[in-house]
Amino acid sequence: MMGATSTSSNKVFFAEYSKKLKQKVDIPVIVTGGIRSINAMNTLLNDNTTDFIGIARPLTIDPNIPNKIKQGTYTIVETTRVSTGVKKLDKIFGSLLGIVYYQVLMQNIAKGKEPKATKNAWPSLIQAVYSQGLAVLFPQRAK
Repeated sequence: MMGATSTSSNKVFFAEYSKKLKQKVDIPVIVTGGIRSINAMNTLLNDNTTDFIGIARPLTIDPNIPNKIKQGTYTIVETTRVSTGVKKLDKIFGSLLGIVYYQVLMQNIAKGKEPKATKNAWPSLIQAVYSQGLAVLFPQRAK
């Protein structure tokens, strides 16, 4: 099921795993990761790769996606890689920048604010440090 892609650069990350899992369990399966387009969603559902689709990051950019799907006007949301503009910092913080960026977008939506997509990682990084302290820069896995 590697053919289900949002764009040529955004592959559905767990489609093959989801399809194999569905063959082994009798409960609904949800797949998430890299699903940006209505074509990818339809392919995943029509090929019986998954029962449900998670689209958290696209929803943070356009919270109106479910209505657009229902109205037949949704096609794709392009997510962007955020950056501090300093390659060395981007390498150090890696995926943390994206996690913090989307977390801040979700928090803003919860406060009734319109999401503002940007490639600049600094505002969300500063907001996360302000609200959560320096510990946000050093995430740890649960033990």
